[in-house]
Amino acid sequence: RVIYGLAGTIYYIEQTKEEWYYEKKFEGLTEHDRREIAFWLKLPLRTKEAELYLAMLEASAKYLHVPKYRIYTVEELFDLMKEKYEKIPVLSSKYPSKEVFYSVNPDFVTGWKSLSMPNNLGSVEELNENGVEVFFMKSLESNNIDDVFDDILEFGRIFDKENNAQKIVASMKNELEQIKEKLPKEKATVLPYDGGESAPFVVGGGGIGNTIIELAGGENIFKDIRGSFGNGTWEKVLMADPEIILIIDYGDNTVDKKIEYLKEKSPIKDIDAVKNEKFAVIRLGDISAGIRNVNAVKRLAKEFHNVEI
Repeated sequence: RVIYGLAGTIYYIEQTKEEWYYEKKFEGLTEHDRREIAFWLKLPLRTKEAELYLAMLEASAKYLHVPKYRIYTVEELFDLMKEKYEKIPVLSSKYPSKEVFYSVNPDFVTGWKSLSMPNNLGSVEELNENGVEVFFMKSLESNNIDDVFDDILEFGRIFDKENNAQKIVASMKNELEQIKEKLPKEKATVLPYDGGESAPFVVGGGGIGNTIIELAGGENIFKDIRGSFGNGTWEKVLMADPEIILIIDYGDNTVDKKIEYLKEKSPIKDIDAVKNEKFAVIRLGDISAGIRNVNAVKRLAKEFHNVEI
């Protein structure tokens, strides 16, 4: 790599593009989007476009098993990665019809319990009768991080990858302990704002999202809401005067639009957290039960207390 002046850390990449080429690749992405990508790739948050793009390209190619031991141009590696990605079968963007589902001869399905409704894929009994094992993650209806770990271990058992699952869980638990040791005793008060204008739609105390906030050293001012999400009140926000507003990145209502509303039109536009732009951002998928939860804790610990491991 050094002898031939090649770029890349996983692949050998012949990099001949100017910086403007990579800047153009990121047109349409917000600064938050770029920082989010850098975080997940374990790069400095201010990484330049060329380095960020090549890191994304390499990570994607590795995941899709593009062969390593040859020299690629940037375009060649992208084209190979894209070709493999487009071959991944996607039955439907939502629940497929029964006909489409059974057309691939499935033997296992997992997801929300709504998939087993009659108008979706049918009852668990019907699925079992047709040779389909059904697994519902208990962490989807829990606020206990241990249930996330148990679900990962169960997936390991189902797919005969128990050693891998145990290593993943051990690593996640170890990272949580490291974060816990570094957090200050004083918690940061947080408004976890998903959206809403007449009333704020927020993260409640009944789901894993609230647990992630707490593990990162935050205190959700709406933790008394029993569900995973629910409607709060602007009056309570004014009374609590939260230190940080955590924006949930989800759906067509973009982060920028949510922040614009809070700053310009909302009933809380004059509280210090808004005036001083104390905004943090997390994607909905990161605070939904799953393998990304501990990374979400790490991200929020950095946002809330500048704690890193």
